[in-house]
Amino acid sequence: MPRLFIIQDRISTSSVVTLPGQEAHHLRVMRLQRGDEIYITDGSGHRYRGQIKDMARAQVTIEILKKVNLSQKSRPKITLGQAIPRFNKLEFIIQKTTELGVDRICLLQTERSFLQKHKPLSQNRWQRWERIMTEAAKQSGRTDFPEIVPPHPLDHFLKSEPDAVIKICLWEGMDSERSIKDFIKKIKSPDSVSIIVGPEGSFSQKELDKIKASGYDLFSCGPRIMRVETASLTCMAICQYEWGDF
Repeated sequence: MPRLFIIQDRISTSSVVTLPGQEAHHLRVMRLQRGDEIYITDGSGHRYRGQIKDMARAQVTIEILKKVNLSQKSRPKITLGQAIPRFNKLEFIIQKTTELGVDRICLLQTERSFLQKHKPLSQNRWQRWERIMTEAAKQSGRTDFPEIVPPHPLDHFLKSEPDAVIKICLWEGMDSERSIKDFIKKIKSPDSVSIIVGPEGSFSQKELDKIKASGYDLFSCGPRIMRVETASLTCMAICQYEWGDF
């Protein structure tokens, strides 16, 4: 069975839908033909099995055969507050945390982040990030796509996450003997987790004071200093292993 394809409209059983241009192109690249079966989703958390009925030049028509029941383990909603690093690193973080099951990626403008408050973000850049997220979701078989929140100051993010049950901030200056492993093993599966990871230049002391005042527990990644992208993925994987659907 080929990988997941995406349509924009809501799907219902016993209906006929059309794949948009880019998805139709991917289907042709995979050399699929009329009569072949594929999985499709509308991004709402459901997967459907469909059959290719017609392949026109501009679009492909799919008949929905049945809804596929997915076995999904209950897991917390995970939000990643990522201080913006260099764009090639951020793209890697978006791709891999999507594969790991992140629910929301909030891009943070901090004192030392790569994208400062006065720098605008181009529409092309934003669209590229959304494409990376969508392709990662498809590749990993996700039927619920994460949300990427446009860049906001750190203060805005801290005010928007007051109800997160668990709040974790990774900071390389923290005592390495304070283990994140010991911390999470003491906690039963929470409904929500908020993770903050800083930029390449780390947080300023003023920012750390605000983060702690907002209820975040600070941890290092053990005795090693990790790159930004490694720290983000490591924390995501730990949370998924302990509380999620790994």
